[in-house]
Amino acid sequence: MATHSGVMNGKSTKTCSLSRFDQLSYFEAALKLKNKVDILLRLNKRNIFPDNDRYSSRRIFQIIRREVSYKPAMQCNTKSGKQQLYQIHICVNKQGKEFIDQSSD
Repeated sequence: MATHSGVMNGKSTKTCSLSRFDQLSYFEAALKLKNKVDILLRLNKRNIFPDNDRYSSRRIFQIIRREVSYKPAMQCNTKSGKQQLYQIHICVNKQGKEFIDQSSD
């Protein structure tokens, strides 16, 4: 449910939600999906916490992939000279109800 076009992993992301949802419907659908997947809880169960420890991005990717059955896209940034996980994206279908793998086109 992207609200803007951008680039992720060198590939363009598509905008499909703006023409399908008003702002309230978009927000409600996003909350339902967030509660359905609860990435932070799933990572915490695997001893990965939002702290200053180092975690492998590959391990985080594999945990999410295994837990939700779909490929996430992850973005990192650099803060105080250290790389950190910034965002985790999981794609959804155009109806905003089901998770799907990130498009390869």
